[in-house]
Amino acid sequence: MPPIRGYRLKTLSEYNTRMTPKLTDEQRVALEANPGTPLRLEDPKTRKVYLVLSEESLPTLWEDYIRREVERGLAAAERGEVESIKSQRRRVLG
Repeated sequence: MPPIRGYRLKTLSEYNTRMTPKLTDEQRVALEANPGTPLRLEDPKTRKVYLVLSEESLPTLWEDYIRREVERGLAAAERGEVESIKSQRRRVLG
């Protein structure tokens, strides 16, 4: 791998642990305009989309995700769309 700013990196993962890419002014403005909301960035070469968010937003987003998925599971159970753990155990263990 070629040197980057005076460093000779052995692997791509070493790049991830030793270097932190910097925000552009455009990205900073977009993040500040929508605090707590992930910013969607698209790589123009690969068309792959990345989400950028502040480090302090991650726990809140994770909690929201877990809460939403638990609610979906409970609603599916109430509609009879999923099997209870007790009935699964009875079926598997006999």
